[in-house]
Amino acid sequence: MRHSARPMLLACLLALCCGARLQAAAGPVLRIVYFTPSDREAIPGYAARVTACVQHVADFYRRGMAANGLGEHTFALDMAGEVARIELVTGAKKLREYGRNSFWEIAGEVRRAVAPRGIDLDREYVLVVTTLLEWNGDKAVEVGPYAGSGAFDHGICLVYDDQRISAANLPDKTTPAWYGGPCSLGQFNSHYIGGFAHELGHAFGLPHDKETGEERKRGLSLMGAGNHTFGNELRGEKPGTILSRATALALARQPLFRGSRDGVGGQVSSQLTDLKWAYEDGKIAVSGKVSGTPKPYGVIAYNDDEAIKDDYDAVAWTALPDADGRFKVSIGDLRRGRFELRLRACLDNGAWDTHSFHYTADDNARPDLSAMQRQALVAEAFAALDSRDRVAIDRVAGGLEALATDPVAVAQGRLVRRLANPPALLAPDAVPAGTTTVALSDLRWTAASTGWGQPLRDQVWREDTNRFLAVGGRFYDRGLFAHAAASYSYAIAGQWKRLVADYGLQDGHDGAVRFIVRADGREIWRSEPVADHTARHLDLPLDGAKSLELLTALGGDSASGTWGVWLAPRLER
Repeated sequence: MRHSARPMLLACLLALCCGARLQAAAGPVLRIVYFTPSDREAIPGYAARVTACVQHVADFYRRGMAANGLGEHTFALDMAGEVARIELVTGAKKLREYGRNSFWEIAGEVRRAVAPRGIDLDREYVLVVTTLLEWNGDKAVEVGPYAGSGAFDHGICLVYDDQRISAANLPDKTTPAWYGGPCSLGQFNSHYIGGFAHELGHAFGLPHDKETGEERKRGLSLMGAGNHTFGNELRGEKPGTILSRATALALARQPLFRGSRDGVGGQVSSQLTDLKWAYEDGKIAVSGKVSGTPKPYGVIAYNDDEAIKDDYDAVAWTALPDADGRFKVSIGDLRRGRFELRLRACLDNGAWDTHSFHYTADDNARPDLSAMQRQALVAEAFAALDSRDRVAIDRVAGGLEALATDPVAVAQGRLVRRLANPPALLAPDAVPAGTTTVALSDLRWTAASTGWGQPLRDQVWREDTNRFLAVGGRFYDRGLFAHAAASYSYAIAGQWKRLVADYGLQDGHDGAVRFIVRADGREIWRSEPVADHTARHLDLPLDGAKSLELLTALGGDSASGTWGVWLAPRLER
């Protein structure tokens, strides 16, 4: 269904899975924590002010859901009479000992403090209001973190309190205040109460998204730049803030918004099949079938310019699958550049699963869709490999090989067949004497280990739908997955003269990795830390070595994203 479907029709189609009832207070509720550093006190009157601010935000979500045809759903507060129940937590440090990067440190302190009170941060949605905002004369200074993080079934966000932050102050156009510069008290509250709304969205599991051109006539998306325009209409200022259709659809089955945690837990997966890509009326039209566990109820397409850091610019478009899972989503507002198109399958328990595709658009904003057709077939190929569906493997491999004008697609089709029918592995000392070069991925190793996932030949671990080896946008049909710390050992019996290979950091990951080679237990080469996506080359003499070991080690302080890959490694005589 097209993005322009009428709200009433949306409501009817989603009524089966979302219901028409209001949020039930008996279900999950938003928890609130009030956090003060050890050298500050709670700001007088915080309970009533914070409650009113959060209720104002809840009403905004309710109106936004209704405006998108999804019913008057919002989150419920944990109330204690007329105000919300708010847990007080005193931090271990003084104000200036915290910083903008202290999010997880403070989250840890909150976790330890509230666990004995029956609040589990792995199962709850928690708003942490901090007094980590201070004034330097007439200027507001943000000392602590201002952020949110969450999955569909739990989340946490940190925002600020101040005696000036009050929903009652949103209409104020005259009293001076400060947010990055002089502003009215109403604008100050727009930024900070808008921050409540925006960071809560992240705690609910929402990504950033920018409003479509059509939506921009009504305002800016809350999960884009709309946190800065929140409540502008109360002062007669434009633009205002809206809940985009993508945000509303993503929340339609979120546990807080449906008032139940039923279905939370268990397997979460989705599949996109029979994908077709077309350029129609100046838009990218994507059609296909979505299935999954639990059943998908919606598809959201985030079109994200790769030249712009982060995802604030990702314009999102939506579709509702029919009873058989068939959908069509049209992506407009196209422009020149290289883009990632993320198709998010929204699942019936509130979870989601995301499939990524990449394309380029020319100076006339006309997209080249051939690469996405190849990526769609690749996603199907790995799903078929995982299920060992021989018919599907032959179909998608043949589909890739049929893209004859795309040599990468042809090579990937052949690799799919090889992964489905791997050749018998050779011992390095059993390679026929007339063979002058052999791929390491064709040889038996004596030992192998990886820091995450498992040792793999000619593919990487199954975190994404595309598991081919790729560095700097270049596909490699041979190689070894080597998430640090990793080791591959071979008994080469002194029969090989050289090791030749490329190496690098798998595309889509942002860690730092060192690559190391040992021969007969002695280190003969070590790389500098690799933290970009440029493939490098090595050519090393082996000098009659009897054993060979390829290793990766951390290139920095963290193992996160350290997806090292050995690319086309081979032995030569």
